[in-house]
Amino acid sequence: MVSNGWSLYGGGLFAGDYNALSIGIGRDLLILGAISADITHSRAILPNQSEKLGNSYRLSYSKRFDEYDSQVTFAGYRFSEQDFMSMSQYLNARYHAASTSGNGKELYTISVNKQFRDLNVSTYLNYSHQTYWDRPANDTWSGSLATYFDVGHFHNISLGLSATRTQYNGKNDDGIFLNLSLPWGTEGSLDYSGQSGRGGSSHSVGWYDRIDSNNSYRISAGVTEEGNTTGNGYFTHNGDLAQLSVNTSFQDAE
Repeated sequence: MVSNGWSLYGGGLFAGDYNALSIGIGRDLLILGAISADITHSRAILPNQSEKLGNSYRLSYSKRFDEYDSQVTFAGYRFSEQDFMSMSQYLNARYHAASTSGNGKELYTISVNKQFRDLNVSTYLNYSHQTYWDRPANDTWSGSLATYFDVGHFHNISLGLSATRTQYNGKNDDGIFLNLSLPWGTEGSLDYSGQSGRGGSSHSVGWYDRIDSNNSYRISAGVTEEGNTTGNGYFTHNGDLAQLSVNTSFQDAE
């Protein structure tokens, strides 16, 4: 905190041939919301290439509407210079021989979330437009819904549904995700998760239970559209002197 209503923030990442440093300032506008601006400077050295230095600038705005129990967040503008690299871009370029072309140039994002407390429902919507230095732009829409409800003797059943669409070069890449958790007994819960998209679909069912205050476990099994089966499980023991965890997993392809 710099003074009443003002905040100064920042951070750094130092990993040998990749380094990044960020600094920003924010202002509380009271009933008008809050605004912030920051800059990130990156330095990356790739094999057989010269040093890359670049900056990325961001302006963000956020406003909560208590009377509507909702919030709008507008990451108004991010501009990245051509030689700016994020950590993930650096790792892809260094270890996966990925081209450094196509780095992001401008990003516009707006997101809205809304709570319907009488219905135990929360919703989220997001839209972003990303341009690049040397490839076509893309647009992404995403939305999610989460709710808790009771059915008969079952209470606090949770359901989450989300969907996304990315449009690039006139083509759509769609995905949908579903999660359902059903409390069972006093400590257990049965859950299901499924997803479907351009890469196919998959389904998974899991069981979690707490044996006592010190021991718990979870097991799950799944199958993909191609017929691949997966499974995993873990057991956790919280002792007086230490915590013990045991994990196992398998994957089988038909």
